Amino acid sequence: MRRRRPGTRSHVPGRRRSTLSSARGGGPAARAGPTGAGEHAGHPAGGQGPEEMHAIMGATDARSVELDASGAELDVVVSGAMGKGGAMVDGRPALDDGMGAQVWSVGSDGRARSAGVIDQAPHDGVWMPLPGDTVQVVLTVEPAAGSPAPTGPVLARATL
Repeated sequence: MRRRRPGTRSHVPGRRRSTLSSARGGGPAARAGPTGAGEHAGHPAGGQGPEEMHAIMGATDARSVELDASGAELDVVVSGAMGKGGAMVDGRPALDDGMGAQVWSVGSDGRARSAGVIDQAPHDGVWMPLPGDTVQVVLTVEPAAGSPAPTGPVLARATL
C-alpha cells in the first residue's frame, strides 16, 4: 500500500492512476527543469512544492493523475487557468546504471518538453514544475544526463 504524505491530493475527485512494469538498477539525484538534457535540481517538498501543489489543486479546472514508473511515483496536477502544474515525485526508479526516468510534458500542440530526469536516488517529495498546457505526461528511460527528445522505452504514460 502506498504511503501518503499529509496534504497530498488523495482527496481530489477524478484522479486516475497509470502503471507500468519495472526494470533493475541503482544510481545518483533528481533534476527538474524545462530544458531537456542538463536540467537543474528538483525542489524538495519541504518548501514551495506543497504550496504550489495545493494552490493548483484548488483551481476549478485542476486535472490530476498518478503514475508509477518502475518504482518512482508521481502525483501530477495541472491547471490551464493558472498556467502551471507540477509533479510531486516519491520513490526511485529501478533502472540500469547510468539511466534515469525522464519526465515529458506533452502540450496541446503535441510537442514533448522535458520536465526533468528522475535519477535512481530515493526521492521524498521532490517538486517538478510542469507547464499549464500539459495534456499528457510520459516517462521514458533515458541517460541520467537527460535527452533533448524522448528516445527510450516508455515507463509510464497518462493523459490529464
